[in-house]
Amino acid sequence: DSMHVTLRWSAVAGADSYRVYRADDAAMTLPEWILTTAETFAVDTLDGTPLPEDSSRKWFYQVTTVGSP
Repeated sequence: DSMHVTLRWSAVAGADSYRVYRADDAAMTLPEWILTTAETFAVDTLDGTPLPEDSSRKWFYQVTTVGSP
């Protein structure tokens, strides 16, 4: 089994592309790079079935621009 999370964001003028990061805390202490895309959306696929003790686990995402002034 896998879970899919769809992310959408507004375009930023002058941005060549966007980097999408994921972390398990809101402070983005140890973010994991997911992908770089020129689109304003992404789909994150989380493989595997979470264990019962992880059923309330939250993921936080951050999108940054590449090439924006």
